[in-house]
Amino acid sequence: MSGSKASPSPGTRCAGGVDGREPYPSDLLDEAWEPIRPVITDWEAKHPSVSGHEGNYDMREIANGILYQVRTG
Repeated sequence: MSGSKASPSPGTRCAGGVDGREPYPSDLLDEAWEPIRPVITDWEAKHPSVSGHEGNYDMREIANGILYQVRTG
């Protein structure tokens, strides 16, 4: 076994880089994440951490959480 994970097929939900987590039904589909990713990447480039800390959470996971709250209240 090589230890590498296969890429998800189009239309699937991705765990967003969180090791060992199964995707939730509410997670963003890859197609929905792609238009959001450049906006977040640009924001991160313009707002570097003062301490140099990169953060503990993947931005896709944060977006998943925000959108879950918007949908469910």
